[in-house]
Amino acid sequence: MTVPPDPTGLTTSGITQTGITLSWTKSTSATAYKVRKDSGDSWTVLVTGLTANTEYDLEVLASNASGDSAAASVTVSTLPNAPAAPTSLSTSGITQTGVTLSWTKSTGATAYKVRTGTTGAFTTLGDSPA
Repeated sequence: MTVPPDPTGLTTSGITQTGITLSWTKSTSATAYKVRKDSGDSWTVLVTGLTANTEYDLEVLASNASGDSAAASVTVSTLPNAPAAPTSLSTSGITQTGVTLSWTKSTGATAYKVRTGTTGAFTTLGDSPA
């Protein structure tokens, strides 16, 4: 038996604040895989316990009784935490067909979504840049 070939096709998906899904093409003679992180024909593993807004180097190695292959690696960053809700929301210029909304910016917000509705059934009217 020889060391299995390197895993190929390493990709990431499902990136959240605390997890990343890794997928790769299975090596023909691998009997196991080792997934390491630093700060059909495809295999997938969900890496959890990560920190929001942090860059990670992730590696996958094919393994069998003869040893480990070289590592396939990828660098990925987790998403930042969602910003806090805007504060000091107020209305002005109320008419029969419109209203002006004002609020205090939230730290880290890159946009704001304005929604309308009654009794919890909201519809997004549009996005506003931060």
